[in-house]
Amino acid sequence: MKYPYHQRLLATGVCVAMALLAGCAVTPSINSSEMAALDLLGPGYSRLGNEAAPAHPATTLNADEATRLLLLHSPQVRGLLASAGVADAQRAQAALISNPKFATGALRPEGGGRWQLDFGLTQSLVDVFTRGLRQQLAEQQWLETRWKIQQGLQSLVSELQHTWFSAIAAEQIRQLRAVQYQASRARVTLAQSLYDAGNIPESTLLLHQLDASQQQSNLEQAALTASGEKRTLVYLLGLAAADVPELPGALANLPDEHWQADTLIAEGKTHQPLLRLLAEQQHQLQQQSKLTGQSTWRDISVGIEAEREFDGSWNKGGHIEWGLPLFDQGQYRQQATRALLAQNEAQQSDANLKLVQQVTASLEQMHYARAAQTRAAAAAENANKRLALLQREVNFMITSPFELLAGKQHLLQFEEEGIRARESYWLARNNLEQALGKQLPVPETIGVPANEPPQEDQSQHNHHHHGAHHHD
Repeated sequence: MKYPYHQRLLATGVCVAMALLAGCAVTPSINSSEMAALDLLGPGYSRLGNEAAPAHPATTLNADEATRLLLLHSPQVRGLLASAGVADAQRAQAALISNPKFATGALRPEGGGRWQLDFGLTQSLVDVFTRGLRQQLAEQQWLETRWKIQQGLQSLVSELQHTWFSAIAAEQIRQLRAVQYQASRARVTLAQSLYDAGNIPESTLLLHQLDASQQQSNLEQAALTASGEKRTLVYLLGLAAADVPELPGALANLPDEHWQADTLIAEGKTHQPLLRLLAEQQHQLQQQSKLTGQSTWRDISVGIEAEREFDGSWNKGGHIEWGLPLFDQGQYRQQATRALLAQNEAQQSDANLKLVQQVTASLEQMHYARAAQTRAAAAAENANKRLALLQREVNFMITSPFELLAGKQHLLQFEEEGIRARESYWLARNNLEQALGKQLPVPETIGVPANEPPQEDQSQHNHHHHGAHHHD
């Protein structure tokens, strides 16, 4: 089948125009959204990549292993990683130019006759002129998204490790409360035997019963707290409760480490995702301002046209359109960009001040926790010595067994203070890592647990025997 000359010419012109325009096009290369979580976390968390995370580790769950399980199983992590695919597609889209527009029209003379046909192909050159800048802007937006993902991942890691430390401390407190409750029940039993023998008034018996009731309430509250922390940990890991390994029995002792605030602040300005994000946003806004000015004066379109007159003759040629910036000159977009730059500068100043505040507050809390741990350890040592002396005095019937039980309560109180101090130290250290946007070096004592939770000794089982001598 042969086509008329004018149709062949028009088809040829369309093909040539499309071929020329295709030279400006770029085939998008969209990367997979399954980006490595460890890579997105940044070089400050490279320690986590030293070994692969097993799906179901059988050993006690340490902090780094818990973080690897988080990155492997958490739906929140998967959601953050999926957003990287959107950024990849947008970056590829920015390399493309807009599609050309084909137009056609038909006019019929009033008195009849042949139709007048118009054909046109138009391509806007704004995208061609600004393609390089748009690609730079898209690249910066991709980096901005990447740093937002990094910030989100680091927040999740910090929340997980915060919960990990709190869960261990809460379980230690629960076990300590259990021992305290057992001791209070022993006092009630001893008081009951002494009351039955007529050696103490009823008010004293009621006092010990009330104390046992309070200790039971404390135990139930501690058990609820420990259960809640464990459930939160299970939720963050994205695993079933049965699949979560056992936690260590006690928090690690405080490491012998010391930090300088100025050094840490300088490192935070290099690694913290928020500061890096704000700096990239500032550069992006500067490029956006430049792009806005260029787009205003380069609103140009070119095209080719073919027209068939009523008498059957053809007119062929090209045309150019130029948008005149008479009303919209981009001045308000430029004004908005300048306001956003001023806002960005204020946010950077605030982020730097917040970094200083977070680092100094964390170091101060770590210092206070270390001092509290030292005091609690010294007090617990003295309480242990006193408990041994009271045990001898009770054996020789010099002191009431109630004094021995009270001494046990003092020891448990100081052990609780030690647990709280260690928890405070590790939580402050975790806050410091989040503020810096990087992990601190592994302390030497990270795998060395503190003293195991106190267990009920056998001395209280002898209280009835000593009590019998007491009231004979």
